[in-house]
Amino acid sequence: MFKSVRIIKAGTNKGLANSVISGVSEIIAQYGKVIVLEDDLMSSRDFLQYMNDALDYYENNKKIWSISGYNLPIKIPSDYKSDIYFSYRGCSWGWATWKDRWEKVDWNVSDYNEFKKNKGLRKKLNRGGRDMADMLDLQMLRKIDSWAIRWCYTQSKLDMLTVYPVVSRIKNIGLDGTGTHSGINPRYDVVINNENKKCVFDNPGLDKRILKNFRNFYVSSFKYIAKNIAKRVLGRH
Repeated sequence: MFKSVRIIKAGTNKGLANSVISGVSEIIAQYGKVIVLEDDLMSSRDFLQYMNDALDYYENNKKIWSISGYNLPIKIPSDYKSDIYFSYRGCSWGWATWKDRWEKVDWNVSDYNEFKKNKGLRKKLNRGGRDMADMLDLQMLRKIDSWAIRWCYTQSKLDMLTVYPVVSRIKNIGLDGTGTHSGINPRYDVVINNENKKCVFDNPGLDKRILKNFRNFYVSSFKYIAKNIAKRVLGRH
């Protein structure tokens, strides 16, 4: 439950990316941190507690870029003991970050010309998923309107990490055909947390097995991204 609700309504449609960037910037300038939810998301009962506890726990760990409430339906090794894991990629479905991280983003991606020709930098970005370098290309060609890929690009440049829960606190219910910009896609379906216990935060380090499963979940295809993500997920028709 929220203590209060205040609605801030824009006078004009700013577009997907600019709406998120301006909205997050406004809130984070006031409070120093932010928790963000988009529409079509169902949260677990402990979502806000999970997010606020994580923001407190990792605030002074400058290696942490953001907190994700969603976890991909990937295999977590049976011998993995932590309630969370680290990944190279941020998530835009129920997430949180701090002012000093958010302000590091160069939304113009002024060094893109260097990046697009550099195989090493492209490989580094793709540690978070084999679709990422292609998606940044599409953004810079203005084929999509994504704030998230630019946000993740800065994360990659700075070698920072995102905290993911082993058990998801977010489920996207807009992938059943009812969502405005997405079709039917059960690939991202998860069961959200229903246990009555707090997430225990720690610093488990990077697990190569989880990182591999995470990276391989995202398949790279320039034509697929251009046709499906641009027209559906990112809302450019």
